[in-house]
Amino acid sequence: MTETAMATKDKLGEIWHEINREEEQSDEKVAEELTEKSLEHKTIQTARYLTLQLKRSLSTTSTAVQELPETIQGKLSNAKSYAEDMYKSFCEASTYQDLSSNLLEQAREHLANVQEALNSLTDYVLSTWPVTMVLPEFDLEGIHFEDPEIYDMNGDLPEKHKPYHGYVPFQQN
Repeated sequence: MTETAMATKDKLGEIWHEINREEEQSDEKVAEELTEKSLEHKTIQTARYLTLQLKRSLSTTSTAVQELPETIQGKLSNAKSYAEDMYKSFCEASTYQDLSSNLLEQAREHLANVQEALNSLTDYVLSTWPVTMVLPEFDLEGIHFEDPEIYDMNGDLPEKHKPYHGYVPFQQN
């Protein structure tokens, strides 16, 4: 081949290499953007799901327990409306830009109020109701608290798991 043909071949090879490198960088950038958007979408979906679960739980709690003092009922009612507001906000959001810092700060305050309402409910229930009304009756005699996987085939504890109540002499190595 002539020198100009070799030079042209080399130049085309360089251009082809440059085009491929630019495409790879473009593909990496697109993949990175997709990953960021996917993570962003998943984060917003998770927040939406959690606030929906909170909303449902508070709806069930506030309607199921009508014998509570008005202060606790009021706190639960407010907590329920806070959860509904948070859920609505996360349903309307599709990107992080849709979630303003004011909205996120408001959500933090709402969650603190929800936590306070649930703490008040828990304190009231535990201080006024007998434990047997809160927890079902259990037959503690039938429960074995040891780890069942440490027993051998005969149902006995292996020596290394048996409690030792004797003297262990100091051994030098």
